[in-house]
Amino acid sequence: VTLNYAKEHIKESKSILDLKLKKTDTKILMEVDIWFQIKKNFQTELSNFQQNILSKSEEIAKQQILLNEFPQNWKEEFSRQNLSLNEKKLNHQNQRSHLELSQKLSEFAQNIENGKSCPLCGSLEHPEILVSENVSESMKTLHSEILQIENAIEKIRVDENKIEKILELKQLLENQKVELENQKSESDKKSKLHSEQFIWTQFDKEDESQFSIRKTEALELEHNISSAEKLLDENRKIFENQQKESKRFEDA
Repeated sequence: VTLNYAKEHIKESKSILDLKLKKTDTKILMEVDIWFQIKKNFQTELSNFQQNILSKSEEIAKQQILLNEFPQNWKEEFSRQNLSLNEKKLNHQNQRSHLELSQKLSEFAQNIENGKSCPLCGSLEHPEILVSENVSESMKTLHSEILQIENAIEKIRVDENKIEKILELKQLLENQKVELENQKSESDKKSKLHSEQFIWTQFDKEDESQFSIRKTEALELEHNISSAEKLLDENRKIFENQQKESKRFEDA
């Protein structure tokens, strides 16, 4: 019995040793696993940077489309329009002032009576009383045109503010894009450096699936080794108990 147990024990021990020799070192597996995880982190980070850069480029393009609605020399053009509109407004205001004066004089003339003093000069004689045409329609037209000019000036002001905001946002987006490109470049350098640190010749750094298979196999071997060692230990205890019982029987 002892000889048979010894032979079986040696056989099982050798089988366990063979399994251990087949199994990749756990420390190496952990190191390679960590390396691949860091590689994936870099890939994810670089992909996110690229997506954000593309997003910024699209936003910049949208702002440029908005800018294209206005002339390239918008400052000079708006300045020229403003000058022309303000001159036109001043001219209309002068015409309106002239018409208002004419209207006022006409009202005075209508109230002048012979024998009564003139409200302007005080004279009692009125040889040539001013006769003027009705200027109400002209006043309305001028008022309407002045309002149109003021609205045009206000539109220019609004457009100028709109352009300034578009330019400000476009510049901000361009700065953000440059910053993202710099961060992506730095991350890319770190990723390449990480790739150069792959030292495990039994694995291919471009083939994580191969490593995953080896890792799964190692886990299965680890489980088989653990089970075999547990069984070997149980058989040893059984044999030792049998030996004790046999000795006690012989002593009796």
